[in-house]
Amino acid sequence: HMNRVINEFAQTQEQFWHLCTPGNLSGVLFAERKDFKYGMNAVALVAWRFIDKVKIYTFQLMSNHLHFLLSGELSDLQDFFKELKARLQKYLWGKERSFDMQKFDCKCFEITNLVYLRNVLAYINRNGYLVDKDVTPFTYRWGANRYFFNPYARTEVCRMLKEYPVRLRREMFRTHNISFPDNYLVVDGYVSPLSYCYIEESEGWFDNAHQYFALVSRRVEAFADIARELGDRVF
Repeated sequence: HMNRVINEFAQTQEQFWHLCTPGNLSGVLFAERKDFKYGMNAVALVAWRFIDKVKIYTFQLMSNHLHFLLSGELSDLQDFFKELKARLQKYLWGKERSFDMQKFDCKCFEITNLVYLRNVLAYINRNGYLVDKDVTPFTYRWGANRYFFNPYARTEVCRMLKEYPVRLRREMFRTHNISFPDNYLVVDGYVSPLSYCYIEESEGWFDNAHQYFALVSRRVEAFADIARELGDRVF
């Protein structure tokens, strides 16, 4: 299995990236549950807009910064972020909350080997757990982390987005354009990452569930490659 994973990674034509934003800005991006729910729906909306150009493997929304593991052309990733940023900015204006959006830029670090890919995925999936003492990497809600190697999370009660009234869908996404894929599922007021994240493909990068769990249980932020690329962007 290990050799198969290594060979598949070596043969892939995809470009993998760690997209992150600075976490040392003044102001809070997501201050309450309602903000996080909108953030999750904004990600789902932009994921749909870029469905043919950008693949999302995992991500986490933190109170003042974001992390994504993606594949695609760098220019498409930058456009993806630009649209997500614009939607978040419009949302904050509507709430009359100040946040320095000029400094809210993204950096994209290319991932060129399998070990690094696993480390970045584990780093992202445990980001919320490092900050919130009441959660684990399997219970933090604002990202795709809790679905990894966790079949029980995938059976959570969801409702088809298309079943929601038009007015409610417009409210959820803050847009009049509400045409979404039929497979979009809603849990607790936001689109489930199961609808648009390539989680099973990501799981295939690991030898097994034990290897994944061992990695998210370690201090991956101390790994030299991640520490080096983030430099002074300490989150």
